[in-house]
Formats: sequence, structure tokens, C-alpha cells
Amino acid sequence: MFLPNLKKIAVIGGDERCCVCANMFSESGYECAVFGLENSEKLCRATKCASLSDALSECDALVLPVPVMRDSTSINAPLSDKKILISDIVPLIEKNTLIFAGNPGKCFYSALSAEGLENTVINYADSNVFSIMSAIPTAEGAIAEALGITGKTIFGSNILVCGYGKIGKYLSNLLRAMGANVYAGARKDEDLEWINANSLHPLRTNALAQCDIAFDLIFNTVPSMIFDEELLSALRGLPVIVELASKPYGVDFEAAHELGIKTVVAGGLPGKISPVTAGEIMYKCICRKLCSRESAV
Repeated sequence: MFLPNLKKIAVIGGDERCCVCANMFSESGYECAVFGLENSEKLCRATKCASLSDALSECDALVLPVPVMRDSTSINAPLSDKKILISDIVPLIEKNTLIFAGNPGKCFYSALSAEGLENTVINYADSNVFSIMSAIPTAEGAIAEALGITGKTIFGSNILVCGYGKIGKYLSNLLRAMGANVYAGARKDEDLEWINANSLHPLRTNALAQCDIAFDLIFNTVPSMIFDEELLSALRGLPVIVELASKPYGVDFEAAHELGIKTVVAGGLPGKISPVTAGEIMYKCICRKLCSRESAV
């Protein structure tokens, strides 16, 4: 996909999916400069820059990772030995540069607003297209994580998927296809009916403590506290819990540890497990956002 109004694109920070995205921009004929990806194994055609100023000089668009920030001051850059501060980036961004960022938070917008740049931010991860496409590598990655931890097959296991959103739907169906006994937890009557219609076992999330099933594995996709100390204490057996939700998470990890329940926070799975697919998704969603923006002008 060629976007005629862009000549130079800078990609700063992120994981291997950002490298794949940068390669795709390069292969599409753009000058693509990258910074903070020096430890990547997948970067090939994009130009590695020695400094932020080189990467951002005369760029028409800046691509930042998802999530954008590692903490309140620095960009998420797991492939860099450097700490990349948002305060170092902002003064180098030219006024007309489009900023593509994945789910930026308040601290990110605050940093940009000081320079009057907040209105040029485009969240490429806020669409249904992005979340639907990302659900597939997330679900497959979650299963890969679980296999490595439990030492058990999915086939024949009793598995609970808490939350029946996009990830929960795909993950539940995938687990059922692999021969698991799948229980799906949800709050809404509509979701519970869909769970039943898809030949899964529906459970109300607020009644999980009364469930008498001994789960081998639990996947949580709900970013609010569900598996508190009370519920964890009521669980039968010692299931492994895979946390797929973002902060503030849905599991009391300290209570789980004290109860001997093994947990793993499996964030950023698309970039870790399926970076090629995840990078293609990132590239496509950025291009769609830009095309939509241009058609609206």
C-alpha cells in the first residue's frame, strides 16, 4: 500500500513487530529510519539511526509501539539497551508530523501537549479491526505459554476462560477444537447464551466461587479484579492462571503465590510469539488510519 503524502517514516522503540512494520514500510518504497531497535533479529531494510535526532529529522510520520510507554517517562523499547525518554523525543518532532501510537495514555498526551502536538496523535490500536486481528496471535500465544508452564496437553484438560470478548471468544473456540473441556465466564446474559450456543460451558463470573470444577488452567482476559483472595481460596485444586488482561489485571498475584497457585503475566504475546503476523497487523492498521484521515480531508 503506497501512501503518497509520506516520504520518511521514523519507527522508535517497540518489539519485533515494530521491526516487521518498519521493514514493510521500507519494502513499500518509503525511507524508514529506526531507533531503539538495535537488538532486533528481524530488522533488515530499514535504516538504523545512531540518534533520535537522525531518526526524526524531516520525518512525515512517527510510529511508536503498543503499548507506547514502559512507564510514566520512557518509551516501551525492549529491544534497546538505551532508555528512551518521551521528554527527549518531543522537542525533536516537527509540528506537522503525524504520530502513530498504540493505546497512548495520559502521561503520553501530557508530554505532547506541552509542545502542542497532542492533536497529531493517531491511535492505530483503537479499532475493532486491530483488536480482532490481534486476538488470533494473542490466543495462540496464550496456549503456547500455557503448554510450557503446565507440562500438560490441552486435550482433556478442564480450562476456564474468564471474559468473553474478542480474545475470549477465539481462545475458547481454539481450546475446544484442541479437545479441552472449556468453561467460559461472563457477566452478561447475552454472552452466556452465546457461550452455550458455541457448545461451551457457561459460568457467571460472580458465581465462580461456587463452581465445583477442578480447573487445570485458567485464562483471564478481564482487566479488573476478579480472582481476589476469596475466589482464589475457593478454587478447586491448583490451576495455573495465565493473565492476558492489561493493567490493573484481574488476579491478586500475591494471594495466588501464598496459596501455591502458579501465575504468569502473558502481556505483549503477538510481538513475542507471532511478530511477523503482529507486524503486518500494525502496518495494515496504520495505513488504514492514514487513508481514512486523508479521505476525510
